[in-house]
Amino acid sequence: MRQVNPKASLLIFGNCGQKKQVPSFKEEKKINTDIKHQVKKHLRTVYLLKDEQIDHMLTVASKTLASNLSNANSALKNRDYQLLALIAHTIKGSLLNL
Repeated sequence: MRQVNPKASLLIFGNCGQKKQVPSFKEEKKINTDIKHQVKKHLRTVYLLKDEQIDHMLTVASKTLASNLSNANSALKNRDYQLLALIAHTIKGSLLNL
């Protein structure tokens, strides 16, 4: 389990009233960089993709994911649970295709 620096993190309450730590901006940036590196390595070794192909794929995927998450948030606010389920299914499929 990843250690979180308590001095650099905020404490917030989760859904169950339990306190949890939120990574600082610096910690979050490092996590994102590590994940991006791991994804690129996976795509390069498993699918033998070139860096340009990987960069394009990740750019399109991140834009699509951002749009889908925004649409999911709107559907949730509007209590449109059928649309929310469809968007969640779409996100799942997109992530499985990476």
